[in-house]
Amino acid sequence: MLYKKTEKFLFFSLVFLFIFGASLFVLNSKKASATTWDPSNPDNTHNLSGFAWADTIGWISFNSANCDSDDNGLTDKGNYANCQMLVPGGDPVNPTWGVTIDRTTKEMTGYAWSSNVGWICFGTSCTGPAVTASGNDTADAYFYPNYIDGYAQVVSLGDDGWISLDGATYGVTWNQTNLELEGYAWNGNDTAGVGIGWISFNANNCDTDDNGFIDVGCGGDNATDVVTDYYVIANLNLPPTYIDAGLYEPVPSDVELDPTVTYFAEGDNVSFRAEWSEINLTDHVIAYFCKHDDDIDNSSGTYDTWRCNDRDGNGNLNEDHWCASAPVQYNGTDFPLAECSKTLSSADIGSFGAKNIFVTLCDEWGECVGPYQIDDLNTNDAPDIDGFSGVNADGDEWATAPYLDDGVDDEIIHFSVDWTDTLNNGFMNLRICKSNNFTESTMTCDDDSWCELDGSSTGGANSGTLGCEYTALESDAGDNDYYVYVCDYYGTCTSDPGDDSNKGSFLVNLRPEVTVMSAPNFGPDAACKNDVDDKDLQVGLYWTVSDGDSGSEIKKVSVYVDRVSDTYQIELDDDELTNDCATNPSNNNCESVISSALYPNIGWGESYTWQVRVNDGYAWSDWRNFDHSAGDTLTNDSGANADSVNGDNTTFTTYAHNFPVPIPDGTSVGFQPDPPSAGEETKLTPPSVYYEANKFGSDTTDCSGICSYNWSVTDGSFVDSSETEEIPRMIFNNDGDTEGYGFTVTDPDGYTCSTGDLDADVNKDLPSWTETY
Repeated sequence: MLYKKTEKFLFFSLVFLFIFGASLFVLNSKKASATTWDPSNPDNTHNLSGFAWADTIGWISFNSANCDSDDNGLTDKGNYANCQMLVPGGDPVNPTWGVTIDRTTKEMTGYAWSSNVGWICFGTSCTGPAVTASGNDTADAYFYPNYIDGYAQVVSLGDDGWISLDGATYGVTWNQTNLELEGYAWNGNDTAGVGIGWISFNANNCDTDDNGFIDVGCGGDNATDVVTDYYVIANLNLPPTYIDAGLYEPVPSDVELDPTVTYFAEGDNVSFRAEWSEINLTDHVIAYFCKHDDDIDNSSGTYDTWRCNDRDGNGNLNEDHWCASAPVQYNGTDFPLAECSKTLSSADIGSFGAKNIFVTLCDEWGECVGPYQIDDLNTNDAPDIDGFSGVNADGDEWATAPYLDDGVDDEIIHFSVDWTDTLNNGFMNLRICKSNNFTESTMTCDDDSWCELDGSSTGGANSGTLGCEYTALESDAGDNDYYVYVCDYYGTCTSDPGDDSNKGSFLVNLRPEVTVMSAPNFGPDAACKNDVDDKDLQVGLYWTVSDGDSGSEIKKVSVYVDRVSDTYQIELDDDELTNDCATNPSNNNCESVISSALYPNIGWGESYTWQVRVNDGYAWSDWRNFDHSAGDTLTNDSGANADSVNGDNTTFTTYAHNFPVPIPDGTSVGFQPDPPSAGEETKLTPPSVYYEANKFGSDTTDCSGICSYNWSVTDGSFVDSSETEEIPRMIFNNDGDTEGYGFTVTDPDGYTCSTGDLDADVNKDLPSWTETY
């Protein structure tokens, strides 16, 4: 067992042989009971036990219990004659002595015993004048989680007896798994050239490979020299140490809105956390989070069933207890975390405001530290929604799309929400969600939102109105639901009421569109009248409407006709629509006719622009301006040239004059012979008249020799293809008054009118005759 060192040792060989032989029984018989600390042991004040070894002085006992192998309370005089009966200044009858570590201060004091050199004091137990161990170091000793720092002293050697418990290359450490001390202490004074030398606290110092044989470095052969088992054990439990580093704020299980301010409401799940440190690797610790700064109620049960003290004495522990963590084993982890969570009840919230949080840490031996106040739990209630709406500028629950920059915001839905909140801290937030799926922790509409408002100042009031807007899109056409959520400054939001009381709806109507326009559309049916005094200037305006809303109808129309040459304008309203353009919602054909009878200032041969818009009962379409270069059409059913005389694609030009009159009132077609007879050649003379420019009413001109004609006959034929002549020659095939014929007359400007079908009175065939001589 020799461990060779270069220092000079006082070698007590005879003493060693005696002690080694006499102490084997004590060493081997006490190890099993020394590894478990028993809080009920009456000698637990001396919480170090076992033996250390020095080659020069032999065994060093750390506890009087080492000399009571049969646990009868009497020193084993018969078994071990060298067990000391007397502690300096102590009672000689059944004395107890030993080395102790204070569990609170970690200070190491007391006495160990060597049969060869006597008492060895530790730390401040070493009496006498103001002693120092080495240089200016104070003679004290402290126990840390993994090593011992300071000095002991062989009392009989005085200042030559100082023993260093730690150094730059050596020291005594604590194995937190088996609770044994390991390593070496050192006494190496030079008085008379002698010293104790190395003091080993554990047999494994010379059995580093744990094979049961003494290592070569300790003087053995590591093969046949058997290790004698010995050790010093620190049989102590130390209470946990609370690490107060500002890490113990209650942290919500969801995302905080503001890292510096966290408020909780009823139903929120709150996590409570505390970090701690321990000496004992195997200890388990529970963190109790309480509402008051009382001690833990440990009057009954085990530590994992304790609760915070019943402050009110009403037996309702939930009023005083936030939660307790599960047991957490230290196991050498740097600052292990003990945590628990609780879903807040109305009793937890109480009156709104800050709630105290105190933490007490207890280990499985019943050792507790605390309570420590770690933070406040700030409680809050959700706002209330008193009413809401989603309407357009006129207060109607609909909007129209697409957007039209016409100064009317009928494409905008204005959401307005009235709220109240008990705990007001300056700001409110609004969410108008597209569905009822809402995440409070992030104030997020899970399926998108119609609009949102953040950080609206409340001005210190506990009630008010929030608002935001949404501009409708074509893709929103139809009915749309919305759901209202209001969140306060702390991120506490209204919840799903479960009855759709936070639900509203609005309609998005598709704005109608004017697609095609045409003018002037003044055809023979309207222009070719036989009454020359009833032939007013008439202009037909046509347009087509497209509306994507199923079943929608055109309810209103607005038409403006402007003369290019001056500021004259005609405004048509709904009453002047000449047909019902709501009969086909997907392709509405609309028409309006303006005439000089209603608008005397409208003139012949003048250029006009025109525009139109329609309303489907919800909103107006955009204005469409006539432009025949953009697909709008110029129409003249008579065949006359009615294009713009000024070359402007955005205009149409009224007719230069009225249309010809094939058969004026009071006249008729002349026949020669009259009446005609079947099979007989007949000449027809038309009474047609026409109008020159800027002439109207009875101011007509005879068409004779001027106008062109095209004749037709139902049952007959023309002689010599005369149907295009002014006076055609015609043969009727049959007699009777139902023989049909007609003609079309075209004036010099190409304006055309037709008679339609006319009836001719035709006599029977002439009698045949034969010339006789």
